[in-house]
Amino acid sequence: RGGVVRRLVEVGVHIADVSYFVRAGGVLDGEARDRCTSVYLVDRRLDMLPSLLSEHLCSLRSGAERFAVSVLWTLDEDSLEVVDLWFGRTIIRSRHQLHYHQAQDVLDQRPPAPGDELPPPDLPPLLFGLQFLDRLTCSLRARRQQAGALELASAELRFKVDSCGRPTEVVNKSKVPMMDVVAEMMIAANAAVAERIATTFPGAALLRNHPPPRSEAFEQVRPLLEGSEGPSSSTTAPQPGGSVPPAPPP
Repeated sequence: RGGVVRRLVEVGVHIADVSYFVRAGGVLDGEARDRCTSVYLVDRRLDMLPSLLSEHLCSLRSGAERFAVSVLWTLDEDSLEVVDLWFGRTIIRSRHQLHYHQAQDVLDQRPPAPGDELPPPDLPPLLFGLQFLDRLTCSLRARRQQAGALELASAELRFKVDSCGRPTEVVNKSKVPMMDVVAEMMIAANAAVAERIATTFPGAALLRNHPPPRSEAFEQVRPLLEGSEGPSSSTTAPQPGGSVPPAPPP
């Protein structure tokens, strides 16, 4: 209208389609069910699936075609309005496999660390994509928080070990904003898939609903807070379905 051209951007979240290699009821499926998850120890990792799959065939490596399950949004570049949403199986070939700090350096337009150099012609489109994702995820996060989302802060720990494999030091993994960008897009993908399942297959949807907090749980933790700094020890336990009253001013 009025000669204004609407600019659209496609954003996708892709995960490896492990089901292409692991057939339901097969030996690999049975072993994965028994293990349930990959276990990370101080000096090693016990994979749920063989490393041939987890580290190679199901790893979305740059320049390699991989089977994936994808969520694709078509968005208005200016308003971020969702114009179209698509779910399906895909074959993708990632152009770059960036680690968090490398992507953050591109977004901040800082010189790359040794070994993180990228072809100069690839930088402008990559910078545009990361800037758009940064703007999009800021908007998504604001909407979630306005809707009452609960943010749980946590730290990822790394262990240093000696020559005998014994832990000698615990360090916090350094965090960069790009980690939140990726996390926010994963939340968006999970929410979109859950909404589609709930509306299209309501009889097969599993929805988890957390009950209100129990007053007894607050009473159990109260002794641990006695004598601590701040007003925590005087906070009144909420009634079921209610909220925690505001703490008195210091």
